[in-house]
Amino acid sequence: MKSVLYHIFLSLCLFAFIGCEDFFETALELDTPEFRQGINVIGEAFAGDTVITLRVNQAKSSFSTEPYTTLINAVIKAKVNGEEMTVNYVQFDSSDEDAFVIELVKPLRSGDRVEIELSHSGFPTAYIDDIVPPLVELNTGPLIYDATKDQSGDGLSRMNFSINYINGNGPLYFTSKAVYHQTLTQCVRENINGQFVCVRFDTIILANERGLTINDPNAVEGSFGSMVKQYDGGVEKQYVGTIPNYFVNGLRQTTSDNRVEMNFISMSEQTFNYEVSLSQYYASKDNPFATPVNVFGNVKNGYGRLTLKAVTRAIVPVE
Repeated sequence: MKSVLYHIFLSLCLFAFIGCEDFFETALELDTPEFRQGINVIGEAFAGDTVITLRVNQAKSSFSTEPYTTLINAVIKAKVNGEEMTVNYVQFDSSDEDAFVIELVKPLRSGDRVEIELSHSGFPTAYIDDIVPPLVELNTGPLIYDATKDQSGDGLSRMNFSINYINGNGPLYFTSKAVYHQTLTQCVRENINGQFVCVRFDTIILANERGLTINDPNAVEGSFGSMVKQYDGGVEKQYVGTIPNYFVNGLRQTTSDNRVEMNFISMSEQTFNYEVSLSQYYASKDNPFATPVNVFGNVKNGYGRLTLKAVTRAIVPVE
């Protein structure tokens, strides 16, 4: 009897403790660092572009719920190779898309130095200084369907390619992507005699863009495909890129002249650091045990990035 009463007493004590408000909760007071106000910049430009478009707004803390607003009164000065460029503020249908457009005297070329100064009352003056990356010579073979397997046993298609980094000053940073090309046939009825006339036209299915996995020990794998830092400039180097079979299946089920456009994208070192850190951020953000990743920015005294890239393209058949 005493044993039964003892267990009843323990149960009542347990329920009493559990019933206390916030018994299993612990309140922590954390001192969040003061947010440093600044100008936020988002922009991207490629070799061959005749303008550089920048979205400029007030940077917000990650805890802020306020919408971004364009700093329409920002003063922007831009130079390419020391020559001043004209900067215009352009308004679009949506204020979220308003931007500053740098009108270039001539298209961007590999090796051009881009310098931008951004100022606005209440914020420190921000600066961007970067170099347009080099174009490369690119040679490719066909895309061979189901040429190998991945670690899970799923089929991979393989493409051999080589690059020649002509301006071999410093390392080369690059990534590669493949894009569907499909030749579609459309038939329309001729109004005069009622006969069908078939008209052929090309279309690119951009929704099926896919990054290649590249066999290089310096490759960084991310959600955008392999990103590689090549150290030995001036030397033609061989690579093997693989891509899942499912990317190619749709092509093989249609006309025989379908093909893949291979985009070889070289990047400035600053752009490479941004792309790598962005991939690492996406890979870790849903993992509570992962080390937090800060996305790299190249805006001094500010936030954001201007990415500079150059693209070499090649059309390859699918076999």
